[in-house]
Amino acid sequence: MSKENLEKRIYSGREIAKYCNMAYSTFNKYVKLGKLPKPLLNNAKLGWDITKINKRLDDLQKNS
Repeated sequence: MSKENLEKRIYSGREIAKYCNMAYSTFNKYVKLGKLPKPLLNNAKLGWDITKINKRLDDLQKNS
């Protein structure tokens, strides 16, 4: 399987904030409050797993 066929799964906080249509500061606040998952350490960089973000957003929507 070539690298270009792999879908990106780990994103930066700024990328996830944009994906969630929120300010980066709001995204960080939600992470600190536990509303969104904490980052993973990936090759000495912090990143968020998009599948975990999507699951949490689905859960929040169901409970609202």
